[in-house]
Amino acid sequence: SFVTAANAIKYFPIRHADVDKYTPGQQTTDGYVDQTQRIYKEFLIDIVAETFTTGNCFFVTEKTVRPILLKKPFIVMGPKCFLIHLRQMGFKTFNDIWDESYDLVVDPEERLVQIADLMKHIANWTPDVRKNKIAQAQTIAEYNKKHFFNEIFIF
Repeated sequence: SFVTAANAIKYFPIRHADVDKYTPGQQTTDGYVDQTQRIYKEFLIDIVAETFTTGNCFFVTEKTVRPILLKKPFIVMGPKCFLIHLRQMGFKTFNDIWDESYDLVVDPEERLVQIADLMKHIANWTPDVRKNKIAQAQTIAEYNKKHFFNEIFIF
């Protein structure tokens, strides 16, 4: 599955050569955070690689919270039914905008292949289709941020 993911990179529509020279453990993370804030706004969709991708579990990490808080559409490589569980929590996903059937795939390698195929499909949208679909997705992303700050999630 790593080889499949590595081969998919050539299909990514955006690449950044902007490096901040941050070395983990040797300095503060300020430069890394600045770089993330600077380039994240250019992301069309956040492809989230969750910590757990197999088994009967649902564990949301900062990786999924990031696009929710920063109002970005997302595709999640998590365990089977991850998106279903997010919807059960009241969040909206993007199943009306692109195919989220990958969420139902048991085998994580096959799920990754379906996500890569979805990414290729999205990369081939015409500019007009991209503009319309991302506008729809942005409405959902804004809803998700508001929902996150609902009193249900405040500790």
